[in-house]
Amino acid sequence: MDYLLTNPQKSIWLTEKVYSGTSINNISGYTYIDEDVEFDVLKKAINEVIKLNDSMRIKIKEDKDSCVQYFSEYIPFDIDIFELSSKQDIEKKALELAQIPFEIKNSLLFKFNLFRLPNKHGGFFLSAHHLIGDSWSLGLIVKDILRIYSELKSNAYVQKDSPSYINYINNEKEYINSDKYLKDKAYWDEIFKTVPEVATIPSIKGNNIHSYKSTREKFIIPDKEINKIK
Repeated sequence: MDYLLTNPQKSIWLTEKVYSGTSINNISGYTYIDEDVEFDVLKKAINEVIKLNDSMRIKIKEDKDSCVQYFSEYIPFDIDIFELSSKQDIEKKALELAQIPFEIKNSLLFKFNLFRLPNKHGGFFLSAHHLIGDSWSLGLIVKDILRIYSELKSNAYVQKDSPSYINYINNEKEYINSDKYLKDKAYWDEIFKTVPEVATIPSIKGNNIHSYKSTREKFIIPDKEINKIK
């Protein structure tokens, strides 16, 4: 069954059309397990999470001017493993994988890879397209993988229900057909009666060339400060 994109997804899809063939909508990262890893069990845990979360199995049907989504059936899959030499290699490989664009049409919009170090520690890389998740939801996916991995190792795993993205689609459809939507729409139509000037980020080189490319700065926040933020 086909479903229209939700409003957040439409915004992401439009960005995808502007920057087609790039990794602008990739959300990527890795999880390092600081102990000997049972990789067969970790593969089972990842497969279990994909089976339970239909949003990870969203695929896109696309023509020239529009697209819809559908939910593919879960099929067990194997996961490639990289043999890496050091923690520095993990960072390099994560950056490399993050730059690989996804094929949008009728393809899975996520990718897992395992990695193993010489000391038998390891973990997994995860890349996903923004159409099927954001940093918050993928963080929850990672937590579920680690939980199920731990439970499978101790023979304590019990399958739990997971929320369906179809419910979100239906809730949005219900909202769009409601009086509240008409009231909200009237408000924003009034606010944007005069369209504001388009905001752009100026180039540090002083020209008018705009690019999606960026760099990332990392900061380690002490636990004391983390507690203050919380």
